Amino acid sequence: MTRAKTAGRPVRITWMAIGLAAAALCGVLLPLLVRDFIVLGTEAGGSCGTRRGPCPNHWGLIFALSFFPLMLLIPLACYALYKARRSAWIAGLVAAVVCLYPGWLFFDVLHGPTLKFTWSAPHDRGSDTDTEGVWSSGDVVVRAKFDGVTAYAARTGRQSWNSTLPRRDTLCAMSRTAESGVGLIAHEPGSGQCGSIQAIDTATGKQLWSRTLPTGEPVLEKEADALAIAGTAGAYRTSDTVEGFGLRDGRTLWRADRTSPGCSFGWLAGTSAQILLGERCTRTDPGVRTIGFSQLVRAFDPATGRELWKTDLQVIGNATVDLVSAAPLVLAVRESDTRGKKSLMALDAQGRVTATIPTDDPDRMIETSNQTTSAAIPSRKITIAGGTLVAVTRADRGGYALAGYRLADGRHLWTSEKSRNAIEAITFDGKNVLTLTSRITTLQLRSIDPSTGKERTSSVVPSRWNDSRPTLL
Repeated sequence: MTRAKTAGRPVRITWMAIGLAAAALCGVLLPLLVRDFIVLGTEAGGSCGTRRGPCPNHWGLIFALSFFPLMLLIPLACYALYKARRSAWIAGLVAAVVCLYPGWLFFDVLHGPTLKFTWSAPHDRGSDTDTEGVWSSGDVVVRAKFDGVTAYAARTGRQSWNSTLPRRDTLCAMSRTAESGVGLIAHEPGSGQCGSIQAIDTATGKQLWSRTLPTGEPVLEKEADALAIAGTAGAYRTSDTVEGFGLRDGRTLWRADRTSPGCSFGWLAGTSAQILLGERCTRTDPGVRTIGFSQLVRAFDPATGRELWKTDLQVIGNATVDLVSAAPLVLAVRESDTRGKKSLMALDAQGRVTATIPTDDPDRMIETSNQTTSAAIPSRKITIAGGTLVAVTRADRGGYALAGYRLADGRHLWTSEKSRNAIEAITFDGKNVLTLTSRITTLQLRSIDPSTGKERTSSVVPSRWNDSRPTLL
């Protein structure tokens, strides 16, 4: 009897070791599975994949690493501890409990840090979901849609006010920013004449003033950058006229016309000290044949309309010039002929071209076109970080990266490591360049050092929506 018990002891010890190891692994894997389903609800609204929106970071991998091993380890732990002795169950439970916290931490390693929602605005009807533009003004965030503007408290997301456009009018233009608590919008009736301008107090949503351009005269172009704010003045442009007015009272301050009948205005911008205007001119001979084109940038005093400077960009052919940034002034230039160049041009406050950055380099191609369907406020994958321009680039052989250029002379400073993950949006918060990167079905917010291009932090963005055009403000 004694020999039988002695002979069975090594077997029980073996089963206990197997049972404790299996119980410990269960303790590690169980938090992985539980937290994987928790983040599915908190980050993806309970479902993800295909058309349901992005999945939490590494969701499928964590599920496979936890669910299937648990299906084997739980029965194994129970059987092994049963074969050992009754008291082994207590040791097994202790081993599992002790390993729960390491499993909790292991999930953070696999999944990565996750941002938490502070608030989100409610969804609108399907036909209303396109946002025309957003202002960040004081303590509110103002969202413009086709039928009006709505403000939300920046800290809580509570709706502060809502302003609906009169009659059945729709939004056709808005200023890029709101300054001194005032934003500018323009709206049109069903006739398509974008000629009614309003100034909105962003703190209250009240209309400060409204004016309608005279019938028969040119109206605002239904394109981006038709309205601008410069200090205490505002301005609007038509195809052949720009007018400055008081920002808070709408009183006309000055008017300026195009340089010649063959010219038309293309974009309008404002800084604290200047109204900036893009002008495209077609030169013709006496036989009314086109013999050349020129692209001009003109600057005006916001209060008086006095022309401060005029610069000919010296482009070749019928080029396209788009506004990228007003302060500092950066333009995207695309020449149309077969060997035409594509570049970003930076100008200083006196209108001198300080940098020309090629955007068609095969190793660092920069996409300069508008990334949104909105005609009110464009969005490009380019941002200005102090004296550095940072842009999303893509090589001929694939792969996305960031590249930094010095605005003072256009010198290339750095290029980040290439990745297959698409960079959907980019902005500068005053300290870091922030990018929104899509990785398979996951969005990640990364902060980048603008002086070196090195990544500082990376966090998973919770996805409760199915938005193919995310934007950073």
